[in-house]
Amino acid sequence: MRKPFVATISLIAMYSIGGALYVAINLCLNFFISTPLPFIFFISITHLFSMSWAIVVLCNRKRRIETRIRWALFIILIPFFGIISYLFLGRVYKYKKNKNYLYNKNSVSALQAKTQYDIENLKAIEKENPEFKRSFMMTFEQQKESIYTNTEIKYLQSGNEYFANLLNDINTAKEYVLINCYIISEGEFLEKLTNLLIQKMHQGIRVYIIYDFLGSYGRFTKSKKRLLQEGANIIAYSPIHFPFVKWNANYRDHRKDISIDGKIGYLGGINMSDEYINKSGVFGFWNDSAIRMVGESVQEIESIFKKDWNFYAGKKQNKIEKLEPMFGKVNRTRFLTNEFIQIVSDGPNHERPICLELLLNLIHSAQNRIWLKSPYFIPPPEIINALCNAASTGLDVRILLPGRSDKFLLLEVSKQWTKKMFENGVKIYSMNDTFIHEKTYIFDDSISFTGSSNLDYRALFCDQQTMALIKSNRLNEDITKKMIHDMEKSFEYKFMPNKDLSIWKKIVVKAYNIMAPLL
Repeated sequence: MRKPFVATISLIAMYSIGGALYVAINLCLNFFISTPLPFIFFISITHLFSMSWAIVVLCNRKRRIETRIRWALFIILIPFFGIISYLFLGRVYKYKKNKNYLYNKNSVSALQAKTQYDIENLKAIEKENPEFKRSFMMTFEQQKESIYTNTEIKYLQSGNEYFANLLNDINTAKEYVLINCYIISEGEFLEKLTNLLIQKMHQGIRVYIIYDFLGSYGRFTKSKKRLLQEGANIIAYSPIHFPFVKWNANYRDHRKDISIDGKIGYLGGINMSDEYINKSGVFGFWNDSAIRMVGESVQEIESIFKKDWNFYAGKKQNKIEKLEPMFGKVNRTRFLTNEFIQIVSDGPNHERPICLELLLNLIHSAQNRIWLKSPYFIPPPEIINALCNAASTGLDVRILLPGRSDKFLLLEVSKQWTKKMFENGVKIYSMNDTFIHEKTYIFDDSISFTGSSNLDYRALFCDQQTMALIKSNRLNEDITKKMIHDMEKSFEYKFMPNKDLSIWKKIVVKAYNIMAPLL
């Protein structure tokens, strides 16, 4: 009953605000100037239209209540700009005209061969970590994403380590290289990668690249031209052509996925740009990580790539499975390991925000500790409440934030959302003069959740993301060691975050927090 009550109160408030604005505008116009009747009529119609639109938005149960209230207020207070903004930024992105992209992992018949395999892995997880079985079951039941054990997993602790491994692996490619990346930017990183890809293409290796049009806008130019001239297959994800901006332009491809011959795969937070190997010091030292996989789980990276490629390739390019007949086949290499990995795809083409639901499940399942590391911390209220509840029951709950940010006042905005957590005993760290771009979350001593998804509204509701849910004591220990090192280099808050901000900065931060669910 709480949400309808809040919505009703909000609606009454909006009518009052909107009506007051309308009356005030008319009084001012009539008092100071002789206003033509058509202009008064135009203002009246505009007001009524914005009020009607706001009511429709508020009644849309597909959106979260805090988002609906903010959009409705925004439309009423700033009618023209508010309505136009909603058309491009506010509508639910469900690919209505392109139902082939709605996330439907596989047909039942295709799944039958590996269902028993997944059930056996779930039983093994239940035996060792029964509290986290439901987390692995969630994406298997909802999205049919398999749980793999025949995979060798390596934690790459920096952009430099990632870059060195990536170049070595691409150099061993025998068939093809798939790259699906949010930012591809000119510089030393990209120049070396481009030279190697061209060298491999001369040897007959096929190269396929998906880059996000907005994330790489104006950055991926010279190298793209060279690669295209050598025969690389390259497409842009969700291109924007002004002034013909599509309503789905707000939804981007935030993945950082790579597959080499379907045998070696990468995912994480590292884009292809010089900041990530610390060749650019604009934002201080850049702290990031990635996961390198060898084995069966790489087919899930290719399944995600297939969906993205086939949706945006258009009529000019063939479907990826026609270009690569062996694409997506299971790599049967066996590894002697008791580690489990599940590749999780998320985005607005999914029926539910799976990363958010999975994070909540992991938080509620944790028995000892919850350590989170994210560049942006602007989460939905249920995440904050879950972390506060965990801390209040004695769990070791920590969050590690950057000491510097790549966006104006965004670090202060993130800290604003930690205030309730601080009051409930969550330890808040800010790493000195370092921009943390890593998105890594660990639970107890064996569960890790890492990849491309930040802890903010855009990551959880708007963009395409790839994460890995991993059960591995060894990997968890590697991540823990780096987190402890970073915490030792950080400032731990002993007073309320943002307490020392100036008044004008506090105003800007509060305004940004009001808008956060709209973005």
